[in-house]
Parts: sequence; C-alpha cells; structure tokens
Amino acid sequence: MSSDPSGSRRAELARAAADAARTTSGVARLDGGALGEFATYADGERVEGVRIGREDPSTVRLRLVVTYGRPIPEIAADVDAVVRDRLGPQLRPSRVDIDVVDVETPAPDPEDDSSLRHDTKE
Repeated sequence: MSSDPSGSRRAELARAAADAARTTSGVARLDGGALGEFATYADGERVEGVRIGREDPSTVRLRLVVTYGRPIPEIAADVDAVVRDRLGPQLRPSRVDIDVVDVETPAPDPEDDSSLRHDTKE
C-alpha cells in the first residue's frame, strides 16, 4: 500500500474501523465532536468518530462514547484488537489511538418504579 492512500481508500478504511469499533461490547457510539470535526473526510464522504490521516495512514484515531458497566481499559483493549484485526490485511495500523470522551448510563426502566421510592425515616 502506498504511504498516502486515496481518498476513497481512506474512507473505506475509516468505515471498516468504525464498524469494528461499534461491534465491541461496551461501545455506545462513535463521537464526531461538538461540531462533527473529528472525522475522516474523503471523496465527499465523512466518517465521524474516526481519523485516518493523510500524512500517516498507519495511525487510526477513534473517539468513543462507552456504556457504563465495563472498565474503560478493557473496552479500549477490545476496540484496539478488533480494529487491528479488521484493518490488518489492508492497513496494518502501527497505532490505534482511542479517546473515550463520554460514558452513557442506561436509561431507567419505566416499568421499574423503585427509583422513585425513597425510604425516609421520621
């Protein structure tokens, strides 16, 4: 592979990295930043939450929102492994940088009213 993959190739790699990250347990979604600026832009396409650079295409950067419950280092290690596995034959990333930018908690179950009860002692 050349050191500067074409725009369509970068977009393809970014989509593959995004899909791989989304399949990882504990990943809620990818995050493109407040204005959607964290993305790979190529051939009129924008893949949010993933950057595969023009200067160094062997470095993949991801911005993730994770769900509460699993330790963040475990989620990051799993994302690193699955992205490397998915991109290995195509890109062979030298680095997979993962930024966890938020943690989401599950929405409360509307059928469970226990969170509305308060034990008060008088």
